[in-house]
Amino acid sequence: YDPRFQVETKADNFDLASIYRLVRRRMIMIITITMLLMAPAAIMIFGLKPTYQGWARLIVHQPLATSLDADDSSHSDLLDAKSETERLLSRSIAERVVRELQLNVREEFNPALREISLIERIRTKLRGLFDTKKPTSPLRDNINAIIPEYYRALGVWHEDKSDVVQISFNSTDPLLAAAVPNRIISIYLDERKGSVDARLEAAGEWIRQRITEQQA
Repeated sequence: YDPRFQVETKADNFDLASIYRLVRRRMIMIITITMLLMAPAAIMIFGLKPTYQGWARLIVHQPLATSLDADDSSHSDLLDAKSETERLLSRSIAERVVRELQLNVREEFNPALREISLIERIRTKLRGLFDTKKPTSPLRDNINAIIPEYYRALGVWHEDKSDVVQISFNSTDPLLAAAVPNRIISIYLDERKGSVDARLEAAGEWIRQRITEQQA
């Protein structure tokens, strides 16, 4: 124990004025470092676009004639929420939505309309050094490239023990985000009605043939 190396700290030694002078002397350096750190974040923040989400709900229930005929279990057209969910995700509905709402002219869903980034250009050049085939640019109206982007923005699911199918769609355009779920349901109902009409027409033709045979 040596009292010469003992340092006594008092509350009076804490000087706010010295701290203020220190900060004032280095104010330019502090502002410069802050601006350098905030510049990349500001560029990314201002480059972001708001994303809107549209929702729609579809109730799947059995037809009245089917629900009243409880004794007959031979119906092959019983509605099931899981099956109808897969119908809403079908390729035919996706292609109709892309064509009718013209998603091919939107940069958000058509990769051919997007600007190629610097990293992607460098990657393409490096790939060209080892690949003798000439890289082809994506086609503007190639629906095969638009469909994956459509499915990434689409959400279709239903909860267990529920007949309600929920549909959501994300887009930077609020009108498009609201229009796609409604259009999906409209196309689904059209296809469902067409399928029922086709089965009804086939059944009617079968009945007419039986009537003709019985009359003969």
